[in-house]
Amino acid sequence: MINKEDNSKPLSEIPGLKKENKKVILVTVDTLRAESLMTYGYTRNTSENIDRFAKENNVTVFKNAFTPVPETVPAHVSLLTGLYPNKTGYRTNVNRNPNQNKTPLVTISKIFNDNGYSTAGFYSSTVFTLADNLDLGFQTYDPPITYTWSDRVEISAKETNEKVFNWLDDHSSEDFFLWVHYYEPHNPYEPFCTKDLYSKGLVPSNKDYIDGAIKISDRSLWKNITDSDNKYLLAKYDEEIYCFDKEFGRFIEKLKSLDIYEDVTLVVFGDHGENFDHQSLFHGTNLYQSAVHIPLIVKSPLIKINGNENNVSLVDIFPTFLSYFRLKNNINLSNLDGIDLARLSLNKNRVLYMESRLPAEFSKQITTSDSLTYGVIFNDLKLLRSPKSQELYRVSSDRKEENNLFEQVKSSKQILQLTNLLKKYVTSFND
Repeated sequence: MINKEDNSKPLSEIPGLKKENKKVILVTVDTLRAESLMTYGYTRNTSENIDRFAKENNVTVFKNAFTPVPETVPAHVSLLTGLYPNKTGYRTNVNRNPNQNKTPLVTISKIFNDNGYSTAGFYSSTVFTLADNLDLGFQTYDPPITYTWSDRVEISAKETNEKVFNWLDDHSSEDFFLWVHYYEPHNPYEPFCTKDLYSKGLVPSNKDYIDGAIKISDRSLWKNITDSDNKYLLAKYDEEIYCFDKEFGRFIEKLKSLDIYEDVTLVVFGDHGENFDHQSLFHGTNLYQSAVHIPLIVKSPLIKINGNENNVSLVDIFPTFLSYFRLKNNINLSNLDGIDLARLSLNKNRVLYMESRLPAEFSKQITTSDSLTYGVIFNDLKLLRSPKSQELYRVSSDRKEENNLFEQVKSSKQILQLTNLLKKYVTSFND
């Protein structure tokens, strides 16, 4: 039986918040899936600095972390607001201003700003613009918030680090909330620090796959994907992770050189993953593990949680920060979809929601009815539904989701429960 979440029980006392602990950093790695990190069991040496960081004291690795939506803008909005996409209205990258005539959504960065923290956002490619009706509250934006989506230009993690390091030199003694967004390993796969570390000798069958450029979003090409293509593209993708990881090591050394590393709360995560399976490339088109299972690693002198078993979501960061940093706010916590990570042990039967809506550029390759996919995860069961398909996977034993169990158990009470849970978030496949 699926139990109702219990958030009423008292928690043990949170460690005292000291002045030196009021330094918070969010590190977003765009398109970073958990399966390609050594910390999550990968055999290729892509991430030695992340792996070393993950093994430190006061670091929690959440083994079962998920994005609510495998696209950058809506995933970040959910992260910053603690709300699922069906509540925020941000459901694809191309839906730029769903709240134009409404009160702007309140973000965790704005709340930190209102509580006296210095705030800054640095991103390696345009994420938010003035077109988004979000109250971000950053005192520093780089690139400027006046940029538009057409100004989107990728810079390397090395270039982003130089900007961030300069800001830290000026603000490291202050209370601060810093968001750093790195664009690796998003396509096109053009690693800035190596040419063929993993891809040497591999050749794709189609010249359009050479750098995994945006052309691969043309689904008409996907039916011709070969095993050699997937191996080649995955190798290029992993090279980008490798290059980011080198710069992540530099980022850690910078915090140590400023003598703030031990006191900083540092959250490192992927906003979504990347597909190299199910005859799919890129991301945003489905809810398979490769697209939604993300790394989430938290270092903090305050947050001490076992992250190995429970399912967590990006929406949990918002309420966790409200609690641990005792931030004054006017948020009705009961309206949030996220929970304080300290309450994971009280929510063992938690259900997570996720959705995928293809952006407009895919509309010519796929019908509208196929472009809506919704899912829930309960323990290790994942139910995916669209108007034309139903899929059920036990992801603990079927990590590649090759064995669809739906037809075997479609009349069971378990399926009925999962379907009813999904209906909490989706009243109609046309909503």
